[in-house]
Amino acid sequence: MFFNTVAGCRHTDQIINAPSRIRVSTGNLAAWSGSHGKASYMHYAAVVLYFRLGTQIYDTLDALMAQSSRPDRIVLVDNASGDGVLDSAEDRYDRCTLLQMPENMGYAAGMNAGAALLAGKFDAVLFMTHEVLLGPDCASRLLHAMESDEAVGMVGPALRLKESGALWSLGGIITRRGNVRHNTNPSLVHAVRWLDGACLLIRSKALHACGGFDEDYFLYWEDVDISLRIAERSAVCCVPDATAYQDTAMAPLYLRLRNQVLCWRKHSDPLAVLMAVATASWKAIFFDVRTGSREHLRARSLAVLHGFSGQMAPEPIRMLRD
Repeated sequence: MFFNTVAGCRHTDQIINAPSRIRVSTGNLAAWSGSHGKASYMHYAAVVLYFRLGTQIYDTLDALMAQSSRPDRIVLVDNASGDGVLDSAEDRYDRCTLLQMPENMGYAAGMNAGAALLAGKFDAVLFMTHEVLLGPDCASRLLHAMESDEAVGMVGPALRLKESGALWSLGGIITRRGNVRHNTNPSLVHAVRWLDGACLLIRSKALHACGGFDEDYFLYWEDVDISLRIAERSAVCCVPDATAYQDTAMAPLYLRLRNQVLCWRKHSDPLAVLMAVATASWKAIFFDVRTGSREHLRARSLAVLHGFSGQMAPEPIRMLRD
């Protein structure tokens, strides 16, 4: 089980079953109820993960609260940003609880902390990263897809780029070599194997059954991992008529390769592990050594080593992007 981040959170005036290093604001901790005019019969909460985005986070929250199917509760997880941007969040949104992490523990740990605070009181949880803007009726369309079939454990929207509106992801595919690719072909939506972690609606039963997000990844590939684990018990689907908008960035070389090796080790796919290592070795010889790029060679070598050992380099997010 991976729900280990919030084994005991500190409320500012009382203990509520959470780790003392994690601070939960005093406001709005009660579960919300009521229809709020929703057509959906499922009650859901949202976990929004924040790290130094700035005031744009309020655009994300405004879009979330403008949904026709509004969340009954929002847990806003601050991954130790230290920028004070979220200080007024609870005053602006009556359904919002601010959860302060003691340090940046990564995507999975932040999402798990938010989910643990909800204590399984809702039918589903919508996990979002701080930059995501939900399109009109996105949440209701995701909920409808989940309500329509009890076998569906996780759904995600079509993702488009904020600036251009270009289609970015209709879920993802996995190649024979164990690489992952975003799908942009509507005819292949039925064949997607994983969903991007920027916006995921997960049925609470499915989330509990799989144990939550795996915190060994820190950042990148944890969405592939949880998709594969949920798919062992229930369906994982992209809902193309639900739309969300996001910004994208290239994953750092170290995290991308380390987590690829780690993921396929965890999922007992030796061929995919071999292909990842072989590709990394080929690039190290024909690119890094030939060009004299010691930084790339070091990042690639550490990534493979730590993919097998499970170790993590200090400040991995700052390592090279290629």
